Amino acid sequence: QKIEQEPSDNPGWKKTAELLDALETAGQHVYEFWLEWPEKREYLEKFLDIFKVLPLSGDMEDYFERHWNSFRPEAQAKILDIVEQWERGSFRPFLLRLLEKPESSLAPRALQVLGKIGLEGDATAVVQAVQKYPPHGKEKEAFWIQACQTLGELEDPAGIEALMEWAGKYKLMESRKNRSLEVRRAALEALRLN
Repeated sequence: QKIEQEPSDNPGWKKTAELLDALETAGQHVYEFWLEWPEKREYLEKFLDIFKVLPLSGDMEDYFERHWNSFRPEAQAKILDIVEQWERGSFRPFLLRLLEKPESSLAPRALQVLGKIGLEGDATAVVQAVQKYPPHGKEKEAFWIQACQTLGELEDPAGIEALMEWAGKYKLMESRKNRSLEVRRAALEALRLN
């Protein structure tokens, strides 16, 4: 219990994390057991620090997906940080599901992570998320800019096509409210990366 209150850079904390990982690897399922204790939930972000120093296992990845909605947004964001750090490509389908609600607070972060672990074909989901974003959503422009950056990282032909369209000049009758100058700049920058 004392270790839960120690800073993550404490040598004792790292030894404890390595011990827990060894038990988990041996099939003891200590992580899930720990997570099932309701009184431990207040230490969830501290628990997640284990996966900043030790790779995330497939079992834990599955656990996080299954129990995603029970975690606070701060913990969800930390899980996405871990997925990005360890480049867990198997988490990719879950990221694509997060993009189905582009107005959610974690959708921009899901885009960032997808830019690191995405595969060819994922650009279609990114473009669909931009199209699906509510027209008057307060963060639409920021989301669209992040989508441009993600498409630039993915280097997917479908993404390049969308970037070219978004970077293009305004058409005569087009409302500039639909695609801001910042979105055009982001699309141009992403195309330059390709």
